[in-house]
Order: sequence, then C-alpha cells, then structure tokens
Amino acid sequence: MKKFLFEQQSNHEEPKKRKKNGCLIAVLTLFGLFFIYFLGLIWWSENTESGRKHQADLSEQKRVKSSDFLHSNEPKTQEQKIDSAKLVRQKELENPELHLSNLQKELDNKNLTNVQKEEIEIEIKKIRSQKWAKKNINALDNSNPKLERAVKKVMNDDKSFEHVSTKYSFTKNEVIATMTYRGSNAFGAKVIEQITGTFDYDGNLVSVQD
Repeated sequence: MKKFLFEQQSNHEEPKKRKKNGCLIAVLTLFGLFFIYFLGLIWWSENTESGRKHQADLSEQKRVKSSDFLHSNEPKTQEQKIDSAKLVRQKELENPELHLSNLQKELDNKNLTNVQKEEIEIEIKKIRSQKWAKKNINALDNSNPKLERAVKKVMNDDKSFEHVSTKYSFTKNEVIATMTYRGSNAFGAKVIEQITGTFDYDGNLVSVQD
C-alpha cells in the first residue's frame, strides 16, 4: 500500500518538475533572444550607414528638444527648473568656452557676495589654466616650446640645449613659466641656467627674464 501511494505521489510530482523546467528554459530562451537582439542593434547602429544616420538623427532631435526646452519662456515647475539647470551644466561640460562665457556673465551680477565672486573667479582661473596648459605645455617633458625657442636664440650653442624642468604659476591675468636647462657657455663647459617667461592666456610670450 505504501509503495502504491509513493508511486502515485511520484507520478503527480513529475509533471510539476517538467512544468518548472519548461518555464525556466522559456525564460532563459527569451533572455538569450533579447541579448542577441540588443547586440545586433548595437552592431547595426555602429557599423552600418543607416544605423549611424539613425543615431545622428536621434542625437539631433535630442539636441533640438533640449535647446527648445532651455530657451522656452513658458513657466517651469521646480522639477523642470532642475532639469534645465542640468542641461545647461551638461552643455557647459561639453563646451568649456560656453562655460567660461557663462561664468564671466555671472561675475557681472552686482548682487553677488564676495564669497560667490571669489568662487566664480577660482572656477574661471581653473578653466583658463587647463585650456592654456593643453595648448602650450609639452605633454612629454612639461616644457614650453616658445620659451625654449626664445632661449636657444641667445645661446652660444643652441644644439647643446637640454631641458631639465619647467614649473608654471597661474595668476589672474598671466602665466609665469620658470624653466631650468643645461647648455654650453662661451668656454664650452656645460652649465645649468634658469630663466622665467611671462605669458598671457592666449599663449603669447610677453617677456623673458634671466
């Protein structure tokens, strides 16, 4: 009797197991199909002309939509104001010149406190310094090509020039570069010299001092 009941119970449980296994296989199959579709969509958007055009159209639509939203004169909710501020910040990050221009406009606000002005000036200096460094500092040895050329012009033997180090100081309106270098003197002996160059933020070498 017990054997019969056990066999009957086993026969009832077997279809349940098959059903569970079938559901699991179905879920895994759907997940696999979705993953393959997702990879195919990425490949299509990056490797086909129509895909790239589609991505470009979507980006343009997003840009126009965000631009319309930012320049709309319609009243905005608090959440929309936050979204608008985020969009402005994103555009500024993508375009440092725009960020710099906006900061300089903010600086003209007469209602700013001294602390707020100082914070904006620090941010302006940071952006200008990064921009100047990117355009004027050799990434390999931290040298400045314009200052090197100015030094070589007055050396006894410009071929003996060896850059040692250059340190930069960024002030509000100018950049001070102090360069240490080796070179041959009038007697042919190697000596270490130091020279200071003053630049404006456009990258022009304004003056050179020993």
